[in-house]
Amino acid sequence: RGERSGSVTKDTRTVSRWRDADGNKLVNEYVIIKTVGSGSYGKVKLCINTENNEFYAIKAFHKSVLRKRRAGFRNALQDVMQEIAIMKKLRHPNIVQLFEVINDPDDERLYMGSSPSPLPFLCFSFSVLLLLLFPPRNIPSLTNTRFCLFH
Repeated sequence: RGERSGSVTKDTRTVSRWRDADGNKLVNEYVIIKTVGSGSYGKVKLCINTENNEFYAIKAFHKSVLRKRRAGFRNALQDVMQEIAIMKKLRHPNIVQLFEVINDPDDERLYMGSSPSPLPFLCFSFSVLLLLLFPPRNIPSLTNTRFCLFH
């Protein structure tokens, strides 16, 4: 199903969605507990992994919607893919780690999952990543600031 490349992010190329006997929605090994937020591109779900019983935040996107949305000269799907590429490279104690990307080429949905965290409801902003990577010289240090993974 999934493979780990040079980064610690798991890349999964197949997705299975179904309901269990209790009526719970599942995406691969994640039981969806509830929606905890939504942003301009997708919804954030609080999930529990059935393999390790850890909480995860999974952000779900509809690829067709992202392809139609323009973001400058690019579409929003290209922006999300760039965000994923950057998130895979980032290692910072104040940024929740991207744990898994579920991107089945035969499926309409794309999922990003954060690592287990005591703060599973965190949000991400691409502009925050840019500030961390290229901080302006005239603002205070960002090292003691808590950031979020999903927007």
